[in-house]
Amino acid sequence: MQARIERIRQRLKSVEGATLELALCVAAPFLFACIVGSVYSGKKLTALPVTIIDQDDSALSREVTSALLAAEPFVPGPYAASVEDCRHLAEEGASDICIVFPPDFERGVKSARGTVVSVLVNSSNLISANIAAVTTASVLGSYSIAVDVKKMQFRGIPAVRSRSAALPISMQSRTLFNPAMNANYANFLVIGMV
Repeated sequence: MQARIERIRQRLKSVEGATLELALCVAAPFLFACIVGSVYSGKKLTALPVTIIDQDDSALSREVTSALLAAEPFVPGPYAASVEDCRHLAEEGASDICIVFPPDFERGVKSARGTVVSVLVNSSNLISANIAAVTTASVLGSYSIAVDVKKMQFRGIPAVRSRSAALPISMQSRTLFNPAMNANYANFLVIGMV
C-alpha cells in the first residue's frame, strides 16, 4: 500500500510543471458533460421549428399542415419559398425540418396514383432529427391510412373491414421504466464521463 502511495506522489511530481495540462485532463470531461447535458436539461425536446412549403394550397394540404403543427414537438418555423431556402435555414439552425407539399398533392391523394411529400430533416443533432422524422412519419402515415379507409368505404366495403384492411397489423405499445419518455441526459453523461 505504501509503495502505491509513493508511486502516486512521484507521478504527481512529474506533472507538477504541467498544471494547465493536468487541469484540462481533469476538468474537460466534466465541462463537456455539463455543456452537452444542459442542452437536454428540459428532459423532453419540444419547440422544433418546422418549415412548410405548401405548393398545392388545397384544403387537404392545409389540414395536414395543421395536424403537423399540432404535433407536440413542432412549432411553426420561418418562411421558405423553395427547397434551397430550407437548406439555408437548416444550415443557420433556424429550422429542424422542412416539409414540401407538391403542387398536385390533393389531386394525387384522391386519385389512385398517390403523391409524394418531400421531408428534409436537419440531422446535425441526431436526437432532434429522429424525433422530427418519427413525428412527421406518424402524422403523414395517419392521413395515408385514413385516405385508404375512405377509398375502401367508397367502394362499398364496411367501415370495420376497411379499417382492418388498411391497417392489417395493429400495434399495442407499452413503455417500461420511463413511461413519460423523458430523461435528463446530463445524468447519464456525467456518470459516463467519470
